Amino acid sequence: MTSLSRRHLLFALGLALALGPGCYTLDFNGDGFPDRGPVAGYETDEVSCRNGRDDDLDGLTDCRDPDCIMRGFCAEIIPDTSPLGIENTYELCTNGIDDDLDGTFDCGDRDCQSILELCCAAEFNDATCSDGIDNDGNGQADCRDFGCRNNPYVTVCAFEFDCANGRDDDGDRLIDCRDPDCREFHACRESNCSDGIDNDGNGFTDCADPSCTVEQGCPPPESICDNGIDDDADGLTDCRDPDCWSSAACLGPENTLARCMDRIDNDRNGFVDCADFGCSRSTNPDILAYCATVTETTLAQCSDGIDNDGNGFTDCNDFSCSRSSMPDVLMYCESIAENTLERCTDGIDNDGNGFTDCNDFSCSRSTNVEVAELCRRLTEGTFELCTDGRDNDRNGFTDCGDFSCRFTRVSRTGLCATHEECPAGQSCYRGSCLRLESPCIESMWLERTTVTQGNEDRSIPTDTTMAERIAMAVRSCTDGIDNDRDGFTDCEDWECNHNPLVVDAEGNPICRRQTGRTCIAGPFAGRACSGDEDCRIAYTGACARPGGRAGRAFVCP
Repeated sequence: MTSLSRRHLLFALGLALALGPGCYTLDFNGDGFPDRGPVAGYETDEVSCRNGRDDDLDGLTDCRDPDCIMRGFCAEIIPDTSPLGIENTYELCTNGIDDDLDGTFDCGDRDCQSILELCCAAEFNDATCSDGIDNDGNGQADCRDFGCRNNPYVTVCAFEFDCANGRDDDGDRLIDCRDPDCREFHACRESNCSDGIDNDGNGFTDCADPSCTVEQGCPPPESICDNGIDDDADGLTDCRDPDCWSSAACLGPENTLARCMDRIDNDRNGFVDCADFGCSRSTNPDILAYCATVTETTLAQCSDGIDNDGNGFTDCNDFSCSRSSMPDVLMYCESIAENTLERCTDGIDNDGNGFTDCNDFSCSRSTNVEVAELCRRLTEGTFELCTDGRDNDRNGFTDCGDFSCRFTRVSRTGLCATHEECPAGQSCYRGSCLRLESPCIESMWLERTTVTQGNEDRSIPTDTTMAERIAMAVRSCTDGIDNDRDGFTDCEDWECNHNPLVVDAEGNPICRRQTGRTCIAGPFAGRACSGDEDCRIAYTGACARPGGRAGRAFVCP
């Protein structure tokens, strides 16, 4: 026996008014008259408001549609039984009950919003994550929305969107003002340009900081970026000067001596100067001679706060220092290392890399058993802790909503020549069967940017080709295994449907070309189809198989 809460019903009605009517058209041929009704009717009854389909083609599914909210099909159900527990499964997030008694239920509950298969979020691709609109009305627009920020296939959020929250929002290991993305943020500007202090903590002091101006007593910015002269007398010449970083003279392939020593990633491939193969494997003898002199090996170089060899790692965060053969360098790195129980619990960023205590890999992935065990208890960094429904590190993010859960566990299990010689779900990668496991991703692949566990010695190369990435992703989405243990397997899982790597030999999405799909738009709406072209309308996704359970390919509206 259940009853509807008047309070929640009124809230739902208010939400409907706030959302306003859906925007849609049934005039497919543009003649000004509706061609036909929606494929599956209007969303005006209990069935159509719970079937996971956008029946009236207004872009809003079930309880995201005001039609369902206004008719009371989305009001909270108050059961006579005791609460069922944390609201973090497909079943508990679709039953209309506030199972954990936190005041919110189903798609309104933050614990449900990370289950992409629910289609709670209308912000889940590059277009909706960069339009400046709070599409799903949850109070967070674009990259501030978890649906955008924690989505592995959204690329527009790869920047620091909050420059004062003490977090690495874009996962590039640079926090707030240390991240170049924050250069224009007011708090990241040098407040005093003549005190010899790096006031904003971005690595540039006084007039060497791009935010310091002529009005603050600094020379005019470097305007000629290829004359070999330090025009603004800030100690930085031409392309070494941040003033020139957007200049045409400083962009292009990293294949000249000037570009191999300017400390800029000229070709935007993620590698700077001699860390870029364009320089280190150059056929130009002058470039090779220069790269041979660029090192971070001496005690002075390993303690000066400068990335001397330009490989993206500074001082003891560079293996050439932390794994040095020089006793004085090793002793220094050991003295500041964040790797003891005391240093991993003191609340101090001892090694100055922007990460404190168990948020630092040197603690969370320590070889010290005592430290590792402590961090396992305090952080969300293991498969088990990332699937227990708890905010273990108390940082406000639970399980897959926490960046620390965005990792792939990798291991070799044997030798192979083809995928078929490996156990189910494993990929044959360069002669070895490779097992990939992730608590948050069904479709997995390996590349340089993948955060891995089990490959700390880098024995498994991550410089994969596109063909290798596709093979791994396809393998994990066609193995019949629920790899991330979220209750959705292969093409039932949102990630397999939206991962651009899960394609066949012709580049067609594997999960979206299964039989049983129907045109949901166009003059052929309601007819069977095998591709969007069959629907006779220029609408991506016109030929779709709506989401659901039991083996259906999952595609959000």
